[in-house]
Amino acid sequence: MHFEPTLRVECGFNISVGDDFCVNFDCVMLDGGGITIGDSVLIGPRTSIFTATHALEDHDERAAGACMARPVRIGDQVWIGGSVVINPEVSIGDGAVIGSGSVVASDVPARGVAAGVPARVLREITDRDRIGWPS
Repeated sequence: MHFEPTLRVECGFNISVGDDFCVNFDCVMLDGGGITIGDSVLIGPRTSIFTATHALEDHDERAAGACMARPVRIGDQVWIGGSVVINPEVSIGDGAVIGSGSVVASDVPARGVAAGVPARVLREITDRDRIGWPS
């Protein structure tokens, strides 16, 4: 497990990480709802993972600062580019790749390549993506 400074967390005890995990500098994790990160995950610099959310239907609650939290799950062998924002209640499947600067607001399937604002799945990773695949 490797963390580059600075890493900022809300609670710290609601984060579970697997083996061979690396997060680059300036990562923010608001972990009130729980963040689960699998094995062999690389998170690029200036990425934010948010589990906190607010009651959209109740202005008074929101104005009073009340918030809720929803979990985030990141599978095994995931690569997340720099400056990505991951919103509450998102699941990123095993082997997925998230492009730099993306805002992930919905689930990304296993072996999916997702990018954009909001992030959308562009395609599935296939054997043709392997280094050395015959052209």
